[in-house]
Amino acid sequence: MVQTLLQQYRDIPDGTECHRKTYASTTLSGAAGLIFSAYSVTLQPPDSFLEGVARTGRYTFTAAHSYGIGAAACAYMGTIAALVKMGQLEGWKVFAAPKV
Repeated sequence: MVQTLLQQYRDIPDGTECHRKTYASTTLSGAAGLIFSAYSVTLQPPDSFLEGVARTGRYTFTAAHSYGIGAAACAYMGTIAALVKMGQLEGWKVFAAPKV
């Protein structure tokens, strides 16, 4: 399934069908979170149920329980992604080439 999602993500050209790319990347990151949380709970078993839920949620749920932080992070990452994409299309150089 992971290979199918990676292939689906790579087959979609940039700037088209963003909802499919979002679905693929969200599914992959959710699967990674579940794997990390299972690994954490397996190696160090929790003393209580609530501790296990908290440690599992550390990797699978949002770290900052605030809509404001989530919205700001989304806006900042979207702006950075747009600037990177514009820079790639226009040939911007982030770092100057070294002069020899």
